[in-house]
Amino acid sequence: MGPRLFTLDMGIFRRFPITEKVGLQLRWEMFNATNHTNFNLGTTTVVAAGSANAGIINAAYSPRVMQAALKLNF
Repeated sequence: MGPRLFTLDMGIFRRFPITEKVGLQLRWEMFNATNHTNFNLGTTTVVAAGSANAGIINAAYSPRVMQAALKLNF
C-alpha cells in the first residue's frame, strides 16, 4: 500500500449559436484541479543489504494540467 491518491478533474463548456444549424463550443478542462501533490510508490527493489535508497519516494504524478478547445458544430 502506498500514499493516498487524490485528484479532482473538472470541465466546463459553453455553446455559442452562430446560425440555426452552426454553433461554436468552447471547452475548458482541468485535471488534478486542486493541484494536490500525489506521490508515486516508493522504491521496492533492494540493491544491497542496508541500502539507504530502499523505500524512498522520489517521484510524483502530474501536477495540474489544463486544456482548452474550440469545436465547430455544423
